[in-house]
Amino acid sequence: MKDMDPASSGEPLRTHLRNSKSRRDPVDAFRGIYWFESIRMRTGLPSAYAMERRFEPEAFKEEGTTRYHRNKWSAYGNGKRIPRALLIKRVEMQLPGSAQLINHVLWDILRVRLPVLENIDRWINELEPSTQHLIFEISARKAGLGRQRRHVDQRPLEMLGRRPTLDALACLTLLAREAAAQGRPDIAFHAVPRMLKILLVHASTAPMARIASTLFDFYRENIFALGVFEGKTYSLEDYPFEEILISLNRFIARCEEREGVTIDWADALQSKLSLLSGRYGIGILMATAPRATSFAQTA
Repeated sequence: MKDMDPASSGEPLRTHLRNSKSRRDPVDAFRGIYWFESIRMRTGLPSAYAMERRFEPEAFKEEGTTRYHRNKWSAYGNGKRIPRALLIKRVEMQLPGSAQLINHVLWDILRVRLPVLENIDRWINELEPSTQHLIFEISARKAGLGRQRRHVDQRPLEMLGRRPTLDALACLTLLAREAAAQGRPDIAFHAVPRMLKILLVHASTAPMARIASTLFDFYRENIFALGVFEGKTYSLEDYPFEEILISLNRFIARCEEREGVTIDWADALQSKLSLLSGRYGIGILMATAPRATSFAQTA
């Protein structure tokens, strides 16, 4: 029995979540599908069936003329099931770095039911060292005072916003949640454009494409809405998210055609972020920047 590949079915993640009978945290679907799609991209395997064949061959049984298998990978591919730690470890042995994708601290930070102030120190420690470096005072360490948090203003937000990494997105998300919990929604407000740019950059890549729109909706409702400054907030209901994703990929395709080379993953991420930051023209920056609206307009 060959299962249908959920990623090739064209059914968006939001449909799976809406029709699911379970109340699973949507973050689990995000992390599971991102892991699945990253593995599929790295291996070049065409379907959940082929992936199960490679990573869990013992799942396939024969009884007489009947063949069957557990079909778990199809569930991983549509976000209805999360792989166990043993399987994650098995895949990691063949594809180093894959475990970090499903266990990335970003997913815990997005669990809005978890109180940010109680968990922030642990979450910060799970960020890569170069990202942590941006939110700690270097002078304090040199003076023998140990690690001391940098005062959060627009400077660390700007530095983080220049990095097209999941760790930078996670850190910005963490700082926005922390600021809102501390009664500083203006900091969360200023973090929104930076988070949005990095989210766009990653959402336009293959591993995140299937969760892109639903993840944006999640950010819009749970993270971006935390920011308030001078009576304004980012509602973003009409933000052309999917159109911008298409434009970002067309931009990379044109660059590759012009240069006659394939742009690697890291360079493509940085190029997309540079485009959204105005390096190739202020018009693009203005067209993609989120618009703030007053409470009266969003009520």
